Amino acid sequence: MANKRGGAIVFGLDETESNIFEPVGIENKIDPTDLEKQLSKYLPSKLFELTNVIYTIYTESEYGKLKGKTFINIIVNYDPKYIPFMPLKDGDAIKKNTIYIRKNRATEPANYDDVQNILNRRVETEYTSSSERKLREHLEELKELYSHIREKISSGYSKKQMKKTLSEINSYLRKSNPELFEGGYDDDYVPPMSNPNYPEEDYEQFVSRMIKLKKNIIEDVLKK
Repeated sequence: MANKRGGAIVFGLDETESNIFEPVGIENKIDPTDLEKQLSKYLPSKLFELTNVIYTIYTESEYGKLKGKTFINIIVNYDPKYIPFMPLKDGDAIKKNTIYIRKNRATEPANYDDVQNILNRRVETEYTSSSERKLREHLEELKELYSHIREKISSGYSKKQMKKTLSEINSYLRKSNPELFEGGYDDDYVPPMSNPNYPEEDYEQFVSRMIKLKKNIIEDVLKK
């Protein structure tokens, strides 16, 4: 079941000749811990983690045949990342290190086509996991790129407020550093020269372009 699509095994049902299941319950009391110990001898550790043993006791039931009966449900969950599963040891009807698969109502050793199908399902899962991992990495990198660019270039002040603020800063600088303004600031001021080696595309333009490229990569990952 684990090599196919999962399933459930119910102990306490009796199959009649007409292929009808009758609820008869379990006559002998079975200790849950002992049952799990027995299972762990045959199941690989990862499959054992995917298997749940559930005891159900019907003290009351609308369906009279269930009342007073106990059943054991072994739920086999499906996770293609770990298939194929194989028994750890020989048993009454199983051989160690043999791949088994459920077909209709029978359990059979897997043939070539079965094994190919199992491996393809695992590869598809690994591809999906890899794609999801790449997507997460790209999103983290995109978030990092966004942290290097300002969302707003304005301080949010009105022109009047900005003019007043600049005037106050200028007044403060004149009082605290009068030597900077000797000879007249307006007449002697020489603006800084442009650096001919500075790239035409500034830092924020570059980051903005990288964000666009990263978005295209993420779109390609999602389309696969």
